[in-house]
Amino acid sequence: YTWPAIDITLPGNRHFHLIGSIHMGSHDMAPLPNRLLKKLKNADALIVEADVSTSDTPFANLPACEALEERISEE
Repeated sequence: YTWPAIDITLPGNRHFHLIGSIHMGSHDMAPLPNRLLKKLKNADALIVEADVSTSDTPFANLPACEALEERISEE
């Protein structure tokens, strides 16, 4: 599959398959590749960087701010 990934082996016969984050997906990314699904199926755990069990966003209560183009200078 085309996502960045690496297999890591640590002392104690511990193995990890580290996959780069998919922050925004598109329809052409589905379904996930069979090679990745097989690794997920055989894994003891799935560790993610954020709570993906809800659709809540940690940014919902932030105050509105100016557009980026208004906050940066041309320098």
